[in-house]
Amino acid sequence: MYNRAKTYVLAILIIIAICQMVELWFDDYSSRNFFYSVITNIFTKNNTDVNYKYQLEPIMLVVSFGKQYTVLKDTDEVTKNFDAELKRIFNFINTEDLDITEETINMKEFLDNQAVLYQYPVQLSSIKSLNNDYDENNKNIKLIGEFSKIILQPSILGDGSVICFFIDEHNKTMKKVKVEYNSKTIADDINFIQYKTVFKKYSVPEYVGLKNFSDINFLPEFLKSDIYTKLNVIMKNPFKTNDVIDDKKVEEYVNSFFENPSAKWRSEKQNGITVYSDGEKSVRFSDAGLMEYTNSKFSEKYAYLSFEAAYQLAMAFIEKDNKYIYPDLYLVNAKRNSDSEWKLSFEFKTDDYRYVMANNLEKDIILKYPVEVIVKNNRVHSYKRLIREYGLSPTFEKIRLKRYNKVIDDKLKENKNIIIKNMFLSYYSEDLEQNPKLVWIIETADNVYPIDAIDNDEEKWS
Repeated sequence: MYNRAKTYVLAILIIIAICQMVELWFDDYSSRNFFYSVITNIFTKNNTDVNYKYQLEPIMLVVSFGKQYTVLKDTDEVTKNFDAELKRIFNFINTEDLDITEETINMKEFLDNQAVLYQYPVQLSSIKSLNNDYDENNKNIKLIGEFSKIILQPSILGDGSVICFFIDEHNKTMKKVKVEYNSKTIADDINFIQYKTVFKKYSVPEYVGLKNFSDINFLPEFLKSDIYTKLNVIMKNPFKTNDVIDDKKVEEYVNSFFENPSAKWRSEKQNGITVYSDGEKSVRFSDAGLMEYTNSKFSEKYAYLSFEAAYQLAMAFIEKDNKYIYPDLYLVNAKRNSDSEWKLSFEFKTDDYRYVMANNLEKDIILKYPVEVIVKNNRVHSYKRLIREYGLSPTFEKIRLKRYNKVIDDKLKENKNIIIKNMFLSYYSEDLEQNPKLVWIIETADNVYPIDAIDNDEEKWS
């Protein structure tokens, strides 16, 4: 029996030694403690230590006055006030003994009352996702758990308390927390915004009789007599001069993706695509001004990747690519592909409107968002982007916009059964050789419909 046990132990040690030999064969010298390294890699999920430098921002910050709303801009000074109050609330949750209850999701708590809504682009694992300083084992933080939206509702009693709702859309529940931290800042700022005409007002479909929406949307209100100043957005391919690609300028840009640019090789251009590679990393560049970077270095280790780590790694990579990057780039979508892989998509706004690209503008490098990053095994595996010099023309236009109800009515005439998932104003590119134009975007489960937003009806201008 003893000899048999020794045989089993010896067999296990041989297997571990072989695994370690393979690890060293592929140039991973991260640990010389052979057996400990292999055992911990087998029985634990590893997540590289990440510098939490980049703050995840909400994709939308909405203020409710009760059946009327304002969608705040990042540049609005009052946004900083709400952010500061949210941080104070998080600190309170992290340090105080609180009563936390679970309820079924009820967005009426926001829609019908004075409140503030933070909407994030992804389901977050905990409050720690927004501030790495907090203890994920804190009782309150564990009880609150996952969420993708936060509602801050000041007490109607005027006692300085705030009721917080953390909405978990995956499980269709929300956690309710009353925070008595003696601050009337949120209530005061809501009242300030409500009576200032500089803040654009919004409605939701449910309260204006629109039945063809599957989700809550915030639609801007304006009269047909309202006149707006439209900025002319310029997006230019920086590598083109007189419609000819400057290959030297392209190579100077591409070199930043290689540790040793002189070691890379370049393929002959085919169908407007040039490939640069050093055998491990490659960059495919399209004359249309799109690029795709890939790091194909083999990793035999299983490395669990959290969203928080993926976001930090993606943002750090984007920051290094500081040429022709867009202002105020923000995360709009995140999808887990596997335990060790995330795909993150980024976009930007101009004049407070989202920039949207038509699908499949380029058949060789398919890009849905201006920047797309795949983080895998704790490093950026793929990085795709539209490269443009971005600017605003010194000239502008006075325009009138089509109201949302007119746009919806026209769409219903084409398809009375349409179910709208999302609707918003956007600067839209349907041709990369032209500057984007202002449109209404209607998204359904299957399609995206761009509709000209400028009202050219002469009768309405009279």
